[in-house]
Amino acid sequence: MSASPAAAAPSVQSLTERVFGELLEKNRPDRTIDLVLAALEGPSELDAVLDGGSSPERPQPVGERTAPAGAFLAGLEVEGFRGIGPRTQLYLHPGPGLTVISGRNGSGKSSLAEALECALTGTTTRWQRRVANREFQAAWRNLHHPHVCRIEVALAQVEAGEATLTASWPQGETDVSRPEVSYQVAGQRQQKVQDALGWHAALQTYRPMLSYDDLGHLLTAKPSELHDSIAGALALDELQTAIALLRDRAAPLKRPAKEASDARKTLKATLEQADDARARAAAKLLNKTSPDLDALTALTSGDGTPDSRQTVLAQIATVRAPDPAAAQTVADILDAANAARDQLGGERDELDARREHLLHDALRFQEVSGDTNCPVCGTGGLDASWRSRTVETLARTDVLREQTRQAEQALQDAESAAHRLLTNRPAALLQSTVDLSTQAAAADAWLAWEQPAAGASLADHLRQQASRVAEQVLAWQAEARTLADEAAERWRPLALRISGYILRQQGALASADQARDLGDAYTAAVATEKIIRDERLQPIVDHARAIWAQLRHESNVELLDIELTGNATRRAVDIQAVVDDAGSNALSVMSQGELNSLALALFLPRAASDASPFRFLVLDDPVQSMDPNKVEGLASVLAELARTRQVIVFSHDDRLAQAARRLPDPPKILEVNRSSGSAVVVRNVQRPTERYLQDAHALLKELKMSDAVKRRVLPGVLRRAVETAAWERYSGQRLKAGVQLDVVEAAWDAADRTRERLELALGASLQPWLERESFRKRAVAACNAGSHQGLTSNLEETYNDVQRLVRAIESSSA
Repeated sequence: MSASPAAAAPSVQSLTERVFGELLEKNRPDRTIDLVLAALEGPSELDAVLDGGSSPERPQPVGERTAPAGAFLAGLEVEGFRGIGPRTQLYLHPGPGLTVISGRNGSGKSSLAEALECALTGTTTRWQRRVANREFQAAWRNLHHPHVCRIEVALAQVEAGEATLTASWPQGETDVSRPEVSYQVAGQRQQKVQDALGWHAALQTYRPMLSYDDLGHLLTAKPSELHDSIAGALALDELQTAIALLRDRAAPLKRPAKEASDARKTLKATLEQADDARARAAAKLLNKTSPDLDALTALTSGDGTPDSRQTVLAQIATVRAPDPAAAQTVADILDAANAARDQLGGERDELDARREHLLHDALRFQEVSGDTNCPVCGTGGLDASWRSRTVETLARTDVLREQTRQAEQALQDAESAAHRLLTNRPAALLQSTVDLSTQAAAADAWLAWEQPAAGASLADHLRQQASRVAEQVLAWQAEARTLADEAAERWRPLALRISGYILRQQGALASADQARDLGDAYTAAVATEKIIRDERLQPIVDHARAIWAQLRHESNVELLDIELTGNATRRAVDIQAVVDDAGSNALSVMSQGELNSLALALFLPRAASDASPFRFLVLDDPVQSMDPNKVEGLASVLAELARTRQVIVFSHDDRLAQAARRLPDPPKILEVNRSSGSAVVVRNVQRPTERYLQDAHALLKELKMSDAVKRRVLPGVLRRAVETAAWERYSGQRLKAGVQLDVVEAAWDAADRTRERLELALGASLQPWLERESFRKRAVAACNAGSHQGLTSNLEETYNDVQRLVRAIESSSA
């Protein structure tokens, strides 16, 4: 056969790289970029950025990675599952090509398709939709073969090579969702783990299997389900999850601002009704949407706008009332000082200063003149006895004089202490801001205290007035303290509410900043998602339109565009069409057959995405409700896909098999038959090589064609049969070994001669193999020489030689 053009695994940007590049291109702020990238990583990473942690690592915008490696189906074995009893084997060529598996209803072909789906996904979409039907759910084990239930899927994986995925259910197990799953790469240890292939996410996005039920449901599902089925192929789940995360994180952060605003209004109304200057000052601050929190804090701590009433009450509390005990002490000291002075003052009068001077002069006179008579009286003598008495008298006089000085000083000190107690009335006692019932009496008592009556005893004043003024002042202070406590009691809950509002507003401001940042990030992420979505959707839309153009055959509905619209719960798909030159929504004007064709047109581009790890497509009964022309179109579409994909179609409708037989590149056609005891057998009806051999035989027997023409045409047909057999063998071997398809095809295309391609298929030098049987050399020579010069040998014998050569190539022991 002619191999399809080599298709290298595409290099694609990762989603994170693509998002980052788009954000840079739109000059988004660093904070916005960090939040979007963190949201792509997950909730904890986003929270870390919101809390001021390190920024997420930024990818290189130009970075690229290779699309995931693919896998082909190499076969399927089913036993005891649904309509299949004893073990049934389905052998498949593990490479691109179209295989049609036909069979009447009830033959077991749908059981084969469901077995494959169940082994890969753990269930089938048909079962999921009939979950309420217990009878349907219970019928998954075969009635004729109940002891063993087993499904084995043979795979040819790129790089890994041959592998087997097995799902089995122990005897007695009634829950189809609880199989024992194992996976084994040829030559390696078996793994018994779920999703060993890592296909779970890919099966949701690029589901490679579509049943008739799926086909009908695809366009009759809820708009959001159709939206998601198409959106899933765009591989934007990670970004959409990040968008939802940004939205969900922002939503609660917006609530504190509203709650703080409501609290501000309620608190303001309460404060306006309070009889407190601080409350009124706070209410005035709260008039603003964003009040001055520092000023409010100062009010609650007492450092803000003063309340004159509270200030005065506080000043009254600091007034020091006269201390009766101290006054009594000072009065006693004053009395003692007066008494001491009075006593000393009387003795001092007898010894006046003049006499003291006279005696001092007489002592000096006697010292000079010696013993002599008194120069004053002339009778007394100034002798030694006199001198002794006089000196003693003067010494006693000096002591008395010092004691008198000290007594007078003590009296002065006592009087000063007394006057210090007689302080002026404090300013708080003179103000009229606060109306206190005890203030007048306290003021009068203090006035009497600070102004002793003329001529009255200072000591008596201290004793009499100190207790009176102290009693009045303490009563005044007690009244002021009571008023202050009452005001504080009224203010305390208001201050607490103000403090609570301050904390709430501070939190709201912080939350508002984060909400704004998240909102910016959300807006940027949504815009980026739309750009990338449109970018990725367009090839799918173009492919779907191309497929529809092949499927529509004589339909008057022309598909124009497909657009994903809405978000959240309003997701939908707008399928725009033109019907007889009039615009319309496609779903509203199409027949059931057209709807099925449209569903295929939407499904196939997703399943055939380059990003899908599945290199196979499996369709079960896709032609129901299609008219003959659309079946022909479907065959052409599938043949086109089969150039790069392994396309397997189950159908009870023989129209698809007939249409496939008419394709330029013949498909492989298998037939499923079921006999008693649920014994299901799959047999080859037509292989591609058989089709070419049949064409050659028909050409050979054509009576209306001249022998000369046959000799020119027949070699080309025979050569295609030989090369198709060689391609089947070579590609099957290499793909099973894990070699990439593009490598296999490149090697095939490089071998442009039949002999070279046969060597690829045989894996050895061709000449020894040809010499084993003489017909082999004759057949190869006929294909080569005859293609250019025309056959010269017997046509019947040449046909037989080529037929035997094809069988030898296909034989595993050849």
